[in-house]
Amino acid sequence: METELKKSVFVLGDIVLDCYAECHKQFSNNEGIQKLTIQEKKYIPGNAANVANNLSALGVDVHLFGVTGADMYGDLLQKWLNPAIHNHIVKKPSVLTPLKSRFISEEEMVIRIDEEVYEPLLLEEEAQLLNLFVSLRSQIGYLVIADLNKGTYSDSILKSIIKEAINNNIQVFVDPSANRNLNVYNMATVLSPNLEEFNALTGINASTIKEAVLKAKEVLKTHEFTYLLLKGDQSGSIIVNEHGSYHLPSLSKKVVSSIGAGDSFLAAFIASMVQSTSLFKSFVMANVAASISVSKKYTSTVTKSEIHQYLHELKAGGDNYGFIQRES
Repeated sequence: METELKKSVFVLGDIVLDCYAECHKQFSNNEGIQKLTIQEKKYIPGNAANVANNLSALGVDVHLFGVTGADMYGDLLQKWLNPAIHNHIVKKPSVLTPLKSRFISEEEMVIRIDEEVYEPLLLEEEAQLLNLFVSLRSQIGYLVIADLNKGTYSDSILKSIIKEAINNNIQVFVDPSANRNLNVYNMATVLSPNLEEFNALTGINASTIKEAVLKAKEVLKTHEFTYLLLKGDQSGSIIVNEHGSYHLPSLSKKVVSSIGAGDSFLAAFIASMVQSTSLFKSFVMANVAASISVSKKYTSTVTKSEIHQYLHELKAGGDNYGFIQRES
């Protein structure tokens, strides 16, 4: 029974609402500018909320903590959360729900407009968050931190939660902010940056994930991470541990939009681990989920049936999707 309970996942981080506005574009002669006429709007939870939605879509029991404004967009965000998610979102009248609006015309993104007002958690709010996590730790086997470092979460509260998790044998997965000091994430089980984030966090200028491997090994040791998972570029993804590095070539066949693909990648990796799948099979599942995600138009979730279908198609096409190349 304890094993089952410990399969729940606690997702903590910055949550946003993604808005996609399909528009008709034309030139306004009166004003001498391009004019967009909105024809349809679609709202989808993003970042930590998208990680939670993806986990839930894959059958994982999920707790989600985040902060929104006490506003219409906060209500919309919660409306589009999977109802199976245990919702611990805090509504604060003093902030705005982060809104990323993307205006699209003729299948091309014209402009993105962000609306956001953040403020740090008060000390008593940090204490409430830590107490919530402590109260759930008998159920939680995995902690996910989806960090944009917009100012809500202090270094100290993240360090405290990571320490609490490690001390209670809870695996910690971090999708890091490029603007946070790496020391904050020390001892995380998995650090999962993309190449741009990894370059910013480490001060290197690698142009491919393969170029970043040497630095990744150094970071792994210095910060006591168990695994460093460099999310994909055109050449694929790489996972690094104390025994070496392992490369999985890109599985993407068609890229429509990469927005939210990292969320699907991380969620599928964790969902596979929750189901006691091997590390390397989880790595494959994560890459498959990301490949499915980038084939979709908007921020999206990926389901088990989609993953199984994709794997079937790869196998039928002769792709050796399970082959992971050892780099070192």
